[in-house]
Amino acid sequence: MSTTVFVVPTAAGAKLSHPVSGSLPDGGADWLADQFTFRLINDGAIAKGEPTAVKTASTSAKTDNS
Repeated sequence: MSTTVFVVPTAAGAKLSHPVSGSLPDGGADWLADQFTFRLINDGAIAKGEPTAVKTASTSAKTDNS
């Protein structure tokens, strides 16, 4: 299994794409932790980040145990 790192573009609307991991949306994505990715981090085009938590509705159902 390949190691990945979550990255985000430093400029909104940047058109960045990894040869293997694909395009990078403004919200960020997991990209392979390889030389290409770390070069863009060092160049300042992308930055390491954390995925935003997605709020989910509670799906627990009440049961009638009477």
